[in-house]
Amino acid sequence: MQFKSGDYNIDPTLSFGATLFTAISTLGLAILFGRKRSKEFIDLEIEEGVKNTVAKTEPKYWLHWTCFILGSISVVDTWMEMNGSEDGIIQNFFFEGLFGIFGPFLFWIGGALVLGRLGAKGPQIMQLIFGRTKLLKDVKRGLKGSGSTESVNRLAVIMLLTLSIVTLAAVQGYTGTLVDERTVDSTVGGDIQITFENQQNKSEALAIFDEIYNGDKSVIATTVPSLLLKSPDGDFIQTFVLLNNSDDVLHWSQQSIPGKDVSSALTRYSEGGFSAGEDSAFTLDLAGSWSNQEKLDDVLLSESDDRSVEVVMTYEEFDFNIISGGFTLDNLSNFDQLLELYVMYSAMMEVDLSGVDFSGQDLSYRELGRFDFTGANLSGANLEGANLSESLMVGVDLSGANLAGANLVNTIFFESPDGTLENADLTGSDLTGIFGDIDLTVATLGNA
Repeated sequence: MQFKSGDYNIDPTLSFGATLFTAISTLGLAILFGRKRSKEFIDLEIEEGVKNTVAKTEPKYWLHWTCFILGSISVVDTWMEMNGSEDGIIQNFFFEGLFGIFGPFLFWIGGALVLGRLGAKGPQIMQLIFGRTKLLKDVKRGLKGSGSTESVNRLAVIMLLTLSIVTLAAVQGYTGTLVDERTVDSTVGGDIQITFENQQNKSEALAIFDEIYNGDKSVIATTVPSLLLKSPDGDFIQTFVLLNNSDDVLHWSQQSIPGKDVSSALTRYSEGGFSAGEDSAFTLDLAGSWSNQEKLDDVLLSESDDRSVEVVMTYEEFDFNIISGGFTLDNLSNFDQLLELYVMYSAMMEVDLSGVDFSGQDLSYRELGRFDFTGANLSGANLEGANLSESLMVGVDLSGANLAGANLVNTIFFESPDGTLENADLTGSDLTGIFGDIDLTVATLGNA
């Protein structure tokens, strides 16, 4: 088989001109076609964007007014309670608590939104005012293009919130200063307070003050006695008594007294009136306390007021006679002195068990301090580890009693006429400060 060339020459390559023509024709047609389709697509999108108007959400003005109204109710309720009203607008304690917590925030946010809407009307109000004057017509033209109502509304809200925060900071600074002043007044009590290392009476304190200032300063002082009084129900209450002319020395603020006028409150105090703190008012069941249904705000009650009560407080008064020569048996040989001393000391006892018969009873580890056992029969009683400190033992029969480890500190013993400690066991008992006429030789004193 044999091949040979034909008469025709077939060469697939193109010339340079043909290649350039093909490239220009292809790219040109692609650009023209793409430009046309792109223009149609852009025109279509623009047309759809113009036709489809975005729905604008209207502000919830009802919510703004609701917050503002609820906050206003809270403000009015607080103002009424601070100016003499007992309950204000809101009487339910639960809702009053909610309004007390959330009321200020509702009034702050709601007020800013409502007033911001009013501020957005500012350009319209200015147009109405300046548009009527020929001289300021240009102002009207300028205000017409001052911005949309929405932007002005937002700007007004931001300004109101900013001003409110600045005002709150200023008020807090002022109240902080008042708190510092009240704290100093309550701590010091007067213009100056001096603390002594040793106890000094009024005259000695004034003499020391005059010595420090070389008599250049005139000073007046007062004493505030403190008494432990007993209420009609038997509760003890710490009481402070205001003496005459104490108002010239002590600093009183409106917050420290009932009512609005300090002088009126001090006048009521001088006429026998009193005021009580939270715990004392609860103990005495006074108006305004948790234990009483009567509501009481910051008011000064007159004597004829139904909520005013008369409380009779009592106190114990002890008279002490100083016996010359000291407290020894040698100086108490006089029977009248012994009897007087016995009467005074027995009056200081907390429990009177004179004449009781506890013979053979188990009284171990009992609290029997400051008990009056005059003439009691404690023979054979088990008083091991009992606390008998400062008790009165006159004529007590303790024969055969077990007093091992008992606390007999400052206990007074007088065996006459029937008292005895014969065969009593005082092993390990504390006899510190024991006093009286007693024979311990008949008792067992191991390690006592």
